[in-house]
Amino acid sequence: MSATEPGTVSQAAAGAKASPLPLPPYRGGFLLARTDRALLRALRDGQRAFGHWGECPIGGYRLHFDPIFPVHHAAAGDVGIVCLGYLCDVGDPAPPARTVARLASAWALSRDAFLDRLIDSGGTYVVFAYRGNEVEVFLDATGTIGVCYAEADGEVVAASHPCLLAELFGFRRSALADFWLNHPAVDMGGRYFPGLKTIFDEVRLLTPNTALRLPTGAVARFYPRHELRERPLDEILATVIPALHRQIGWIAGQASLAVSVSGGLDTRVTLSAMRDEAAGCLFFTYRVGGNQVHKTDFEIATELCARLGLRHLPIVVPNVAPTPGPFVDVWRRTHDRTLGNISLVEAYCERLGGRYVHIRSNVLEVVRGYYTKNPANRDNVFDAYKLARLFRGRVAQEFTPYFEEFVEVTAFTPDALKGYHYTDLFYWEHRMGTWLAGVLRGARADHLTYILYNCRTVIEALIARPLEERVAAAAMFALIREMWPEVLSVPIFSGSQFREIPPANGVG
Repeated sequence: MSATEPGTVSQAAAGAKASPLPLPPYRGGFLLARTDRALLRALRDGQRAFGHWGECPIGGYRLHFDPIFPVHHAAAGDVGIVCLGYLCDVGDPAPPARTVARLASAWALSRDAFLDRLIDSGGTYVVFAYRGNEVEVFLDATGTIGVCYAEADGEVVAASHPCLLAELFGFRRSALADFWLNHPAVDMGGRYFPGLKTIFDEVRLLTPNTALRLPTGAVARFYPRHELRERPLDEILATVIPALHRQIGWIAGQASLAVSVSGGLDTRVTLSAMRDEAAGCLFFTYRVGGNQVHKTDFEIATELCARLGLRHLPIVVPNVAPTPGPFVDVWRRTHDRTLGNISLVEAYCERLGGRYVHIRSNVLEVVRGYYTKNPANRDNVFDAYKLARLFRGRVAQEFTPYFEEFVEVTAFTPDALKGYHYTDLFYWEHRMGTWLAGVLRGARADHLTYILYNCRTVIEALIARPLEERVAAAAMFALIREMWPEVLSVPIFSGSQFREIPPANGVG
């Protein structure tokens, strides 16, 4: 079993200089398709500005990828694994090539053996598992490196960007996109689409906890695998704390780290896990000029970093429309109008310069009962209309058919959810797998993103407490006090308000 060339370490991990603006289109992109297509020759010949991409054979397919990604390949005969991104075995971290070799050995043994290892994997990655000419595509726990797919010319093709598939196959923006991108509710909760939809009718998203099978294009749920059981808090801490510490040590050995810090609770948990590696990291906080919530958040984060003696970079993003020019042109080609703050991504490129992996702190909302703050959502009974209401109440009636498709394709049914509350898995799979994946797709103009909680083993542990404790974030405060209690010496500012820090023996 061997590592795939070119390279097993990304340009970002090696500290290479960022591409000068304008960036190439589809930065942080990839495409999986058969080997005998004219479009692939166009990619190889650089006719569509992809001439710098690497290639890797996968069974009867070929993976084309931007070198921002580390790529590892392990195979035994015609059975193997290709991993795009950073994948850490949280139970037994190892060098990337060895970790992927373990996955390949498990895949050769059985699909169940493979899934046992995958569920214990943290990081930001896409795994392509193949037997002969058949390939299955698996996302990390919350799909931070999003995958979309479409059927074109009799073949199912998978890629990183909906606009990439549209450009290669001539897809046009849909009527849904024209309606939704101009709707007043589009930005109330994030600029993303209902169900599996994208800006193009032909292109669907793959959601976390489901796998895409090629060449058929079938989607199959593989997680949850077991019924959810309640677990004691001490057992949860004993599972989660080592998993966080192992990942920090592992990723710090792969790349230079830039850790975003805000005034909120989630970043305090991340920061507390960083204690042993903090001296070697860059910490940064961004604020949009003129935004008073950002201003308070920024002030608290700055005070926190000063008190802890952390190297802190402020990034102020002007609250003005981006200046027309090459960067904006590339952004629109790559994302159309599906992503928001171009100016923030441009600031990342200018201030971080492609030198880091970004340690971010999303995902914990999955375990904190986000949607159950509304009592109407607490009964664990749902249908497509209720899912549409969680997405956006103002368009629930119009968007119910899209969630009927979501339920059918992803097997989002009570039996398949195995005791998880539907709102938790909906936040996990839909909001994380669509909104967050889109945000991080845009950020890949500069960097890859690694989230410490982005591991099914970690999420499963943190969600295994009663709802009242989860809403009160009891486990979050317990984690902080076990790992680095001093990060609670500065007030927590979350959701535009200050949050009371509970006493050490409190529930939350």
